[in-house]
Amino acid sequence: MQENNAQIAKNIINRLKQNLKVQTDTRLSEILNIKPNTISSWKKRNTLDYSKIIEKCIELNIDLNQIFNENNSNSTPGKLTPIVSKDMIYQYTSGKLKNSMDILPTMKFPSLENKESIAFQIDKSFIEINSAKDCFAICEKITPSEIKDGNFVVIISNKLGFFVTKIACTSSDVKESVILIKDKSPFNKDIPVSIKDIDELWKVHGMISFM
Repeated sequence: MQENNAQIAKNIINRLKQNLKVQTDTRLSEILNIKPNTISSWKKRNTLDYSKIIEKCIELNIDLNQIFNENNSNSTPGKLTPIVSKDMIYQYTSGKLKNSMDILPTMKFPSLENKESIAFQIDKSFIEINSAKDCFAICEKITPSEIKDGNFVVIISNKLGFFVTKIACTSSDVKESVILIKDKSPFNKDIPVSIKDIDELWKVHGMISFM
């Protein structure tokens, strides 16, 4: 992922060092587990490995707005979206995070300020075939009646698990209280899931992709 403004990479690196309370690029590279000259390359080419930065921020519970939003202020109003990393998805799906959501890092997404939102770290191949990269799916909460054919959704079910899928549905599906999950196995069969077994339904609004 590359930004047009030649200062963006440098500014993000500086804010990252400030939040991590480190002075040098060498120390930052140690924390990110990358080669020391990598950061110099980022600055020179104005590129960043967003996956490394985001995952480290999540690990250390650093507010991503402090890193990526140049004019961010803790007093700036706006809805915060919790971010669920891969290693926290099981806890979230099983309901173990229900009373401790405040431990999750957050970020502001202006387009979702008036909606209940969440971001899940997922394998991008769920959304784009033949992609092996990770991404963060930015989601807004919906009800089964709001589903449209072709929507990408995240389904949370304490009983059945965590699904990211392209929906195949008709009016009869909703009427019969069933959502069809597109199966990516060689058998390519849609899996019917009863709406009564779904605890949360999230429409994928957008993605933050990595390099």
